[in-house]
Amino acid sequence: MSAGQDDDAARRKATIYDVAREAGVTISSVSRAFGRPGEIGAKTRERIFEISRRLNYRPNALAGSLTTKRTLLLGLVVADIRNPSVAALARGVQDETIGRRYLCILCSTSERADSGVSMLEEMMWRGVDGIVITSSYGLLDDSLLDFVENRPEPKVPLVFVGRQQRASGIDAVSPQGYQGGCMAVSHLIERGHRRIACLSGHHAEGVAVGRWQAYRETLEAAGIAQDPTLCAAEATTHEGGLAAMRRLLELPEPPSAVFAVNDLMAFGAIEAIRERGLSVPGDISVVGFDDIPAAALSDPKLTTVAQPSYDIGVTAARMLLSRIDDPSLPTRLELIDCELRSRGSVRDLRRSPG
Repeated sequence: MSAGQDDDAARRKATIYDVAREAGVTISSVSRAFGRPGEIGAKTRERIFEISRRLNYRPNALAGSLTTKRTLLLGLVVADIRNPSVAALARGVQDETIGRRYLCILCSTSERADSGVSMLEEMMWRGVDGIVITSSYGLLDDSLLDFVENRPEPKVPLVFVGRQQRASGIDAVSPQGYQGGCMAVSHLIERGHRRIACLSGHHAEGVAVGRWQAYRETLEAAGIAQDPTLCAAEATTHEGGLAAMRRLLELPEPPSAVFAVNDLMAFGAIEAIRERGLSVPGDISVVGFDDIPAAALSDPKLTTVAQPSYDIGVTAARMLLSRIDDPSLPTRLELIDCELRSRGSVRDLRRSPG
């Protein structure tokens, strides 16, 4: 072939026939690899994708969707993308779905349920094949759950991150927030703390509800009366933790320890404590939840409950893709264990004089 012919070949747009011929498969196999990847073996699918990249072949997504009834678009609705734990979850969803050529549309509601409803409506209108919805701290309130259960596109599969008992027939993956909350509060009690505060999100909804219940019930099991003044509800952000802790420090008898329902609130609490000229853990101990990267880098390093946010995202994505491939599957709930990471932000009062 001459140089001119090479140039002509390079300029010619590769077709599905070129890919099928070089991969040694049928045209329908190439079509399924791009439109219904779950119906073709992984090795064959990857070979088709590799050849397509080399030949610079890209199927017409719009035309393909008319045939396959799929857009290869997924929705991901989160409460606050600024939270590193949420960002890790989103990365897990994306990493798991990109191999199947799905593109994720990410929307952050800023913890407003009305925004969640409008985003779900928009995603469904745009024809997404499925949606992952995180129930972080109040995202799934009654109005949003009503919309989900009566959604205009009931065939669009959903996966919740965070267990929601009201939503029947919807797959969910949930960290064991209650289990993790019990570990956090028990850790403080075992180290001699009795006046323990809780920094929770507004209304203690979403995934935070298990942590809130764990706080109350662990205190009760230890014979410690709950003091309502030690429960401070604010936005589950650094600013929320700062505001909540400032209020607690105004009490005639401030707490000796604080359990925050996420690490961002915990860091806000630490800032408020230091504003008063107090120290962590010397004056007040702090425990968080999530184990974001900054938890192991702070001074002192934050004692917190680790939940594998990235793995939760991967699991949610797998559940959604399975549901898209087979809508007849039974409803599933995957529970993810948490782990307490004991570091330097908790003082052991049993070893302290006086």
